[in-house]
Amino acid sequence: MTRAKDRGFVSPLWVAPRSGHDWVCEDTKRAVAWLKSFVPEHEMDERLNKCKEMYLKNREAWENGEAVELFDTTDEISWFIFQAETYAEGREFWVPDEAARIVPFIQKIGKELHHLEAIEGVEERAKRTMTSERRQPEGGIFELLVAAAYKRHEWSSVGFIPETPGRGRTPDLFVNRSRQKWAVECKRVLRSQYAKNEETWGKRLSQKVHDLSEDRGVPLVIDVYFYEELHEFNEDYLRERVEALLPLKLPTAESDGRARLRIRQPEWELVRNIMRTDFVYIGSSRMMEILAGGHRHEMSHSLRARCRRAKDKPSYADTIYHASLVNWACLSPKARDKKAAHFKKKIADAEAQLPPDRPGAVHIGIDSVGHVGVDQLRHVRNHFISREFENVNSRLRWAYGNYFQLEVTTREGESCALEETMAPYRIGNSRTKQPLSDHLLVADDDEQSFGAHWL
Repeated sequence: MTRAKDRGFVSPLWVAPRSGHDWVCEDTKRAVAWLKSFVPEHEMDERLNKCKEMYLKNREAWENGEAVELFDTTDEISWFIFQAETYAEGREFWVPDEAARIVPFIQKIGKELHHLEAIEGVEERAKRTMTSERRQPEGGIFELLVAAAYKRHEWSSVGFIPETPGRGRTPDLFVNRSRQKWAVECKRVLRSQYAKNEETWGKRLSQKVHDLSEDRGVPLVIDVYFYEELHEFNEDYLRERVEALLPLKLPTAESDGRARLRIRQPEWELVRNIMRTDFVYIGSSRMMEILAGGHRHEMSHSLRARCRRAKDKPSYADTIYHASLVNWACLSPKARDKKAAHFKKKIADAEAQLPPDRPGAVHIGIDSVGHVGVDQLRHVRNHFISREFENVNSRLRWAYGNYFQLEVTTREGESCALEETMAPYRIGNSRTKQPLSDHLLVADDDEQSFGAHWL
């Protein structure tokens, strides 16, 4: 397995520099311009204007923790372009938490554009991503990055297979080099519905704590480890547990067997030291970090903060009056099992699209859930599933798990980050050599190190 290099721990006690904010990300600009070129200019402008209007309408409510949508989910690729464009130059409408899941992928397209432009059929694939697949752009972007990786690793011919009605199911790519000819299929796996539902329930539990914190005038930072699935808890459970521990004099930790709580005051001294000379994006991971004295990226979070908005930067606070922050993780074996969804069905679907006349590889892009135990369990399952898999229609030989652990960075001088691990899985007892060993799709190849983020 290969992964992007670990960047180590950085103290939260830093402030942003007062100058140097006029930087431009040329790679991201290049990718945005290329992707926009596949849509008529007037249509693209109209779609981006709708993005801007919806963002401005709902921005403040979203930053205050209300349940509103920042963008039109039927045209998510326009939101991708809107965020990437504002990240690349100006940052006027930049939403850090959204940019974290968008920019690394778009930026890599810009870096790899010279490879992409040499790939047959790439224009049609990019156009579909921008038009007919605008609701779910992650799949198309993933295919572009896989194709670029083959070209970067010196496969002489890389081409997308056009979708032709009546032709039947086909792979995404054919790649050739010397006498080697492979078929490649790409599958993108986003967060499961179970994981989404768990996140929603965690926020419901947290909202009652935020209400209590405001009603009692008591700022709080709470770390919660649930031992049962979150839907097993009554909506008032967490509020009642916290209320029983008030008034709070010292940091307190206790467990009732169903969940373990650690409750404390925010780190106001750290907050004051930072905000004496700095602005902090409202509702961001950086704001959570200074309130808690650190940020656990593998946990889920819910923050409600009452702030004074900076005069010339309305999405940023120059003072925090009150805050409640709930960080949570579910340690239930049942929950871990359900979130560790393996890719057996994805391999079977991919195998059905591969031809029988050449070896095949499937690349599966997987969003990490962040919890080490879940990711490790999923990796082990994927290994055994691959070794036990039997081909029906094709000569599938390798499956690649490209795991992306999205990180809303809280590091000084860093605007977005992504932890990537690539794990190769041999199909059955095949002895065919890998077509694309030791590759990364988003991180640069020279950033590789051995191992995985869950080890």
